[in-house]
Amino acid sequence: MKWMLIATAGVAWMGTLGCARPTVAPPAQPIADPMQYPQIVLSQDLAGWIAVDRPVVEGMGSDDGPLNVMVPVRTLTRRGEAIRVQYRYIFLDDRGRPVHPQGDWRYERMESRTQKFFEGNALDERAVDWRLEIRTAR
Repeated sequence: MKWMLIATAGVAWMGTLGCARPTVAPPAQPIADPMQYPQIVLSQDLAGWIAVDRPVVEGMGSDDGPLNVMVPVRTLTRRGEAIRVQYRYIFLDDRGRPVHPQGDWRYERMESRTQKFFEGNALDERAVDWRLEIRTAR
């Protein structure tokens, strides 16, 4: 009986230690839905350093205006390690062809463990689809 009481107290004590640890949300992951590939493309050297969350897309209908896309992007680097990236949006028509003019590369300096929102707007109402390309800054 005494042994059971000690074992129960030990389990309860270990449980309180487990509860004292802070919980951390899992990092955002690149979208792996094959129906959306290749909407978000990372250069090979950024694969382990950048995480991408679900995009917010507005204006896909003709009454809604031009296409607007916002993608949450977060770095997975250690504290104090900033990375420099460039990104651009390519907007596509209903046949999958790029709509001109294409966007220029934009520069972002991202601190460790921070999230930014990469936003792009189509300048042509024929755009019905999009692609986001992210690479190391050059």
